[in-house]
Amino acid sequence: MNLEFNIAVHVLCFLAQHDQEQFNSKELAKLTCLNPVQLRRVLAYLTEHNYIKVQRGKAGGYQANQHTAQVDLAKLYQHFVLDKNNSQRRFTGDSDSHCQISKKIAHTMSHYYSQEHQIFTKIKILQMFWQIFYRRDKTMKNYDLIIIGFGKAGKTLAAHAAGHGQKVAVVEQSTKMYGGTCINIGCIPTKTLIHDGIEGNSFKESITRKKEVVQALNNKNYQGLNSKNNIDVLNYNAKFISNEIIELQDSNGTIQETITADKILINTGSRANIPDIKGIDTAQNIYDSTGLLNIDYQPQELVIIGGGYIALEFASMFANFGTHVTILERGDAIMTNEDQDIANLIVKDLQDKGVTINTNTSTIAFSNNKDQTIIHTNHGEISADTVLLATGRKPNTNHLGLENTDVKIGKQGEVIVNKHLQSTVKHIYAAGDVKGGLQFTYISLDDYRIIKSHLFGDGSRTTENRGAIPYTVFIDPPLSRVGLIASEAKLQGYDILDNKVFVSNIPRHKINNDSRGLFKAVINKDTKEILGASLYGKESEELINLIKLAIDQHIPYTVLRDNIYTHPTMTESFNDLFLEPL
Repeated sequence: MNLEFNIAVHVLCFLAQHDQEQFNSKELAKLTCLNPVQLRRVLAYLTEHNYIKVQRGKAGGYQANQHTAQVDLAKLYQHFVLDKNNSQRRFTGDSDSHCQISKKIAHTMSHYYSQEHQIFTKIKILQMFWQIFYRRDKTMKNYDLIIIGFGKAGKTLAAHAAGHGQKVAVVEQSTKMYGGTCINIGCIPTKTLIHDGIEGNSFKESITRKKEVVQALNNKNYQGLNSKNNIDVLNYNAKFISNEIIELQDSNGTIQETITADKILINTGSRANIPDIKGIDTAQNIYDSTGLLNIDYQPQELVIIGGGYIALEFASMFANFGTHVTILERGDAIMTNEDQDIANLIVKDLQDKGVTINTNTSTIAFSNNKDQTIIHTNHGEISADTVLLATGRKPNTNHLGLENTDVKIGKQGEVIVNKHLQSTVKHIYAAGDVKGGLQFTYISLDDYRIIKSHLFGDGSRTTENRGAIPYTVFIDPPLSRVGLIASEAKLQGYDILDNKVFVSNIPRHKINNDSRGLFKAVINKDTKEILGASLYGKESEELINLIKLAIDQHIPYTVLRDNIYTHPTMTESFNDLFLEPL
C-alpha cells in the first residue's frame, strides 16, 4: 500500500461523513491531518473521476457527491498502488489525533498492509472496508428488516415482523404495485375480465370494473402497511451496494437515502420476457400482459405470440368479448405437459369460440402497415390491430445491484435459495417469482410461512414439506390440476388406475348450463393413494383443493369415493371419479 491510496480513502471517508459541507484543500489538510501538497494531488484525481465534486473560486471547495459512497476501492488501489512504484510513507493516521478517522485509520491500514496481496485479490473485502466507514454516516437508517417489493410474501412478512416490534422498511418503486403482481397486473384483473366476459358484459364495462377492483385492493394493501407505526413504505428503486447496504434512488437515479438491516428480503417478482424479434421495438400495438390489461379499446384482431397458459387465458378471455384471436405457437402442439385427452378437448373448445391455433409457427419479424401490425412468420404474414407477447416471464433482478453482493443468481436471473429461502448470503432471503419456480401468489404466501418459520419459529417449515401444489388455468371452462397425469405415473413405474368422468354425466352440469369438460384421476393401485388429478370443467378451481388435501394427508381414494356429498353439486362427481372401473 502507499500513502496516496490511503489519503484517498481517508478523505473520501471524511467527505462522506460531512456530505452537507464543503472544504478547501487547506481546511481538509488541517481537519484530516494530511500533507496539503499530497492531498491536492489526490483530490485532483478524485475530482477528475467524479468521486467528489469541487466548486472553484474563493468561496468554493470540495464536497461529497452522489457517487462518493459507491467508490470502488479496487480501482483506487489499482491507480495509486499497482500502477505506481512508490517507496513513500505507506499510510496516514495518528492514534493521538483529534480526527476520529485519523485515530482509526493507522491501525486499520497497518493491519491490511501485512495482507496487501490478499486485499487486492479479494476485492469485496476492500469494498466492505469502505462500506463500514460509510455506514457511520448520519444519513444511514437502520432497520431490523428491509423488504424490497410489495408482493404477497413481503407485505405479509412485514406485518408479522412489525407485530413483533421490529422496525421494517418496505421498498416499492411503483405506487401501482402495492400488493404485488397478483392484485395489480396478474390474477385479480385477469380473472375479473374472464368472469365478466363469461357473463356477457361489454369490454368497456369490464375494463372499468377491473380498474375499480384493482384500485380498491391496491389502496387497501397500502393502508394495511402504511398505517402501522413501525413500518416505512418507501417509494424508491432499491439497489444493493454491498451485502448489508441498500441505496434508495428516485426515478432519475438520484440517491435519496441509504439504509441497512439485519435481515433483507428480495420480493421483486417477475417481468415479461421480451423476445429478440426484428422490429419489436418499432412496431405498433405490441403489448405484454400488463400492457394489454390497460388498453382503452377492444381489439378486433388479436394475435398472441406463444401458446402457454398466459396465452390461453388471454385467448379465452378476449374471445368471450367477441375479439378474433390467433395463437402462434412455435412447437407442434399446445399443453404438451397436460393429459392429452383433456388437452384435445381444450383445443376444440377454444376453436369453437373462434380461436385460431397455429402450431409450428415461428415469428420472424414485426412491421407496420397504417394502423395495423404485420406479423411475419415462417408461414406468411398475419395482420392484426393488437399483438400480445405471451413468451414467458423471468425474475426481476436486473436492476437490484446484486453484482455488488455475494448473492448468486441462476441462468434466468433467479435468486438461488436453499430450503429456508436464504440466498447465498445468509441474511438475505428471496420469495415469490424472483427466486424462480412456479409463479403463483399462493406459492409466495407459502414462501412467507417458510421465512417466518426460519426467522421467528423453529425453522421446520421448508420448501421440502409444502406438499402437492395445485394450479388452475382460468380458461373457459377452467383447467385445474395437481400431481401426476397417467403418462407421468407410468414412467415412474406406478401400477395405476386411470379414472375419468365426463362433466356431461354430472347432474350439476344441467344447472350450470355447461356440459363441457372431463375429470380424470390417477390412483396408485398398491397404496390406494391418489397420485394426481386433472379437472377440466366448471368449479374445478374449487374441487382441486380437496384432492390436494387428500394427497398431502395420504387419504385413500376410497374415502372420497364413499363420502356423502350434497346434491346437486360438482363435488358429488367424486363418487364416480374414484369408482373402480368394471
